[in-house]
Amino acid sequence: MQNRLSILICLWFNSCCLILLYYYVAFNFSIFLS
Repeated sequence: MQNRLSILICLWFNSCCLILLYYYVAFNFSIFLS
């Protein structure tokens, strides 16, 4: 049970990091284009 919970937390953290990275890249790209 503890192992499954840690896997879920890890997946959630990785998805949050990917979303933040995507927004960061999109924000810089919009500044670069303007």
